[in-house]
Amino acid sequence: MVRLMERHGILVVRAALSTRRANAFSYDFGDRPVAVLGTEKANTLLSRFDAAHELGHLVMHHEAEPGDGKLESQAHAFAAGLLMPRRLVEPLLPATFTVSELIAFAHTWGVSIAAALYRARSLGVMSDSVYRRAVTWMSAQGYRRDETALVGDVGPPEQPILLQRAVELLADMEGLTVSQSLAARHLDIDVLQQLLNSARPSVEL
Repeated sequence: MVRLMERHGILVVRAALSTRRANAFSYDFGDRPVAVLGTEKANTLLSRFDAAHELGHLVMHHEAEPGDGKLESQAHAFAAGLLMPRRLVEPLLPATFTVSELIAFAHTWGVSIAAALYRARSLGVMSDSVYRRAVTWMSAQGYRRDETALVGDVGPPEQPILLQRAVELLADMEGLTVSQSLAARHLDIDVLQQLLNSARPSVEL
């Protein structure tokens, strides 16, 4: 999902967000849309939906005020439809709250169980009462924020690479190291280090 966004010119970064009210946010600067994904979610299934949600905002809500409930619902629906196309998933989504079936669906489609439940209800496959019972159980078990103990280790979230490659390319064109290039522009190296993908050791900070 992150790579898809980057291929279409969206600058994606991961950063620690200081609030539990938002898992991610995005802003369209006109010539460069930016999506910031929180680092708090260490599960790739949860993080993919956040990325698709922010893509929905960038596609549909260019100058909207953040936090609007209607717009959030639209972005949620966009993300669900993008990651779980109706024609493909409607026959596969369970109508009952069966944990084993939901785990299998989550692994197959690369989504969280919470997203699968949301999609099942929005398509009318799952009734409101079954959905509420499922969400209540998820909350009681502590799975609403982190499903790792339920779905297993599915790997870390996809890491952005566009910003890092741009920084490396600029430094290379100047014949400098990355740290020298950043210092010449009086940029905060500590902040940039947090935003760049630390999994790629070629960056010298």
